Amino acid sequence: MVYGFGDDESPLQETIDLVEDPVKFARIKELLRMQQLVKQTCNTNDPVAHAAATAAEEEELAAAKAEDAD
Repeated sequence: MVYGFGDDESPLQETIDLVEDPVKFARIKELLRMQQLVKQTCNTNDPVAHAAATAAEEEELAAAKAEDAD
């Protein structure tokens, strides 16, 4: 499956384990979302925009967690 997305023909076992473990995969997705929020927040000096971005991200994370739970 990994090769189908253009990656290595013979991926590392750690990569396969990560993709197949739903808990680890969900955590990776959460960390990537948080990294994106940090990048967006660092690019703005407006505290109101920061608060709005944080609130929107928290709502998105809650929705993603609910989706992953289903």
